Amino acid sequence: MSPDNLGAYLNIGNLFTELGEFEKAHKTYDLALKMSVNNAQIYVNLGNLYRQEKDFDQAITAYRKALEIDKNHRGARLNIVMLLNQQQRYSEALEICLESVKIEPENPHFYRQLGNIQRQIGELETASTSYNQAIKLEQNNYDNYLLQGVTYQQLGKLEKAIETYQQAQKLQPEKPCAYLCLGNAYWLQKDVSKAIESRNVEC
Repeated sequence: MSPDNLGAYLNIGNLFTELGEFEKAHKTYDLALKMSVNNAQIYVNLGNLYRQEKDFDQAITAYRKALEIDKNHRGARLNIVMLLNQQQRYSEALEICLESVKIEPENPHFYRQLGNIQRQIGELETASTSYNQAIKLEQNNYDNYLLQGVTYQQLGKLEKAIETYQQAQKLQPEKPCAYLCLGNAYWLQKDVSKAIESRNVEC
């Protein structure tokens, strides 16, 4: 087999994964590994496959293997951070995310994930700082503003939360979540009329 066909195997494996044909996906990646055993992308794809199968420990192992091969692999870092966070393995997720920010200081995705972890462990002020950095790097991202708004609300900074939710609304007015969050913030301010108005918006 020619190494030139490796990309085709990766694409086919991805397709099988998306179709739920997990056994065929595994066989395809086995063939890919025979062609290139030290290819980080194969292990990232395997990690994604294991995630689909809900075999989260194997997924984390695959992502770690990818990072052993290529410590700078963005996909491996993002996926393992998100999965570790979902599994409430916060210290591991935080360590990798902090490393990732150092490797790619201009990448807003890592700052957003960093904020998510910090918020989960109760470091709200630090999380707010991370979300602010994500916003600076990616000013048109709805999620950045929504997450920052939630953090401000948890900190009791209701005016800032309202302002941030409104920015999220401007970016994607068709999404209801910012309206609901805004309504909750107004409710906490005891502004009942604005709370009802925000919650009743049809998107």
